[in-house]
Amino acid sequence: MRQLTVGTHTTPIELADFFNRLSADDEVAGKPGKEGTVTLYVSSGTTPRHGSRKIRELVAARVAVEVVLQHVTGMPGARPLLHSVQAQLAEDQAPKAGTLAAPLTNLAGLYSKTVSALPHQDKLAITRVHFLRDAETGDEAGPENLSAEQAQVVEKLIDKLLLLSRSSGRSGKG
Repeated sequence: MRQLTVGTHTTPIELADFFNRLSADDEVAGKPGKEGTVTLYVSSGTTPRHGSRKIRELVAARVAVEVVLQHVTGMPGARPLLHSVQAQLAEDQAPKAGTLAAPLTNLAGLYSKTVSALPHQDKLAITRVHFLRDAETGDEAGPENLSAEQAQVVEKLIDKLLLLSRSSGRSGKG
């Protein structure tokens, strides 16, 4: 069975590659996984899905795609493509690979061009700070002491701080 496990570090390139490897008529569903991941998979027409199970699969697939698309939100040229994907995900039917493959491929292209243009892109991928100080003891707490949601919040904040520090460094050079 073709599937992709999606987390906050899944790139639009990986998502587009997954959809491009599917047949145009394949319907995509999702199921929650471990530690905040969602597994996208081709839903088979042989297994009947009714009511709340089908809704959960649709919602999980939408969430997985939306999480990955956060990487391209705000990039020049992404808005119409994002609206196209979101409109297709808003339907009550499982999204079809054929209708999502083209806009996801274009978004992956935008992501690739933008990321390759960032200075120190190799450091951006490596620079993940996984420590915190306990407010009561002052001791360092490792990532194993954080819930999946807390770890995601911390990593998002650190990513934003890194981007802010880079943008303020550029404005000082001009």
